[in-house]
Amino acid sequence: VKDSAKCIVEMIMSNHAVMQNEAFLSLNILCLALSNEQKHGRCDLETFYEALCEATLGKNLNFVLNKYGEKWDAHTVENCVTLFENLEKSQSIINHLKDTKVLEGLEKLLVKVFVGKS
Repeated sequence: VKDSAKCIVEMIMSNHAVMQNEAFLSLNILCLALSNEQKHGRCDLETFYEALCEATLGKNLNFVLNKYGEKWDAHTVENCVTLFENLEKSQSIINHLKDTKVLEGLEKLLVKVFVGKS
């Protein structure tokens, strides 16, 4: 999981929206699959969260949110927001995202998406 998480996190930095969306979707699938405690232990999910932090998820998310976020289609925004919802289960990820100021970029994106439509 550790090496796959690193590759997927690096995919977020692509300058192609389809690749960014696929990275968000892949991370969402991994979060959901690893959260099934009947098939995986809680330690598998925590290991995955640690791997995301080590792969500098926050730095990469911050970059794409600020550079490409305004250009994303609705599916990419939805997959990105779903990823945040899946990640909020881990305090270590929350701290990592706060430290890398990702939440500010997400807030700007959501304000543009939802307030900009009115």
